[in-house]
This record gives sequence, structure tokens and C-alpha cells, in this order.
Amino acid sequence: MINKLNDLEILLNDNKPDLVLICESWCNDDTTMAKLNINGYFIELDLRIDRNDTLHGIGGALLIYVRNGMVIKSVDKICSSNQFSQFQLLSNDSRKNNLQKTLVHRPPRASEENTHELCKLIEGAGLNLIFIGDFNFPAIDWLHE
Repeated sequence: MINKLNDLEILLNDNKPDLVLICESWCNDDTTMAKLNINGYFIELDLRIDRNDTLHGIGGALLIYVRNGMVIKSVDKICSSNQFSQFQLLSNDSRKNNLQKTLVHRPPRASEENTHELCKLIEGAGLNLIFIGDFNFPAIDWLHE
């Protein structure tokens, strides 16, 4: 992530998205928020998930950049085995339904328990939930399943 930060900053300045969801940031405890800073955006600390189950935090990790002025709310986590962040991007318009979003990273060599917990998370999701991320299920033919 750190070696691509300048490229990301240019993309954000050119396109001005409300959210940027990143899997595989490779951030760990040594990656300070100051290193990740991009003008015009913030990272909600409750939604930053660093990898802590590998040597030096290599691989995985989730980051969510939010454009300044937007309101984001972390949703309580109900599952501990998977690397994920659940949140709502809140609207000032009370007539709008605030969809819940979940950013997921399932490692390629995830345990069976990890996969089971991810399935439970998806099964328990309501209609107002969007899942985004890197699920690493290479044996699934997504076009024909």
C-alpha cells in the first residue's frame, strides 16, 4: 500500500469518490496513520483491519478511505474468524435507506472454520447489505454457478 500511495492520491484527486475500499493493503502495527494520510480523505480507525496472523503482518489487511464531509459508522462485528469491516455510509436525507456494506478479505489458504464463519456472516445478512472484497474461491466458476 505504501509504495502505491502516490498513485492512489492522484486517482482520488482526479475522481473524488466518496469511498475507497482496499483489500491487501499489507498494513500492520508499524504502519502509522500519518503514512497513510491523503488530503481530502480520512480512515475511520474502527474500520482499519490490520493483518496480525502472519509474520510481520504480510498480506491481507483492510483500509477504507472516506471523503471528508461524509459520515461513516462502524457496525458491530458478529464473527471473529474472518477479516472484514462492516459499516454504513450515512445520508443526511432521512428518506434514504442507509445500506450496510461489508468489506471482506478471505485469505487464499483460509481454514475451513474461517470459510464456515464467512458463510454464516453472509447467511445472516439482511436485504440491505452489500458484500465487497476478495473472497479467494478459485474453484468457483462465477459465470456459470
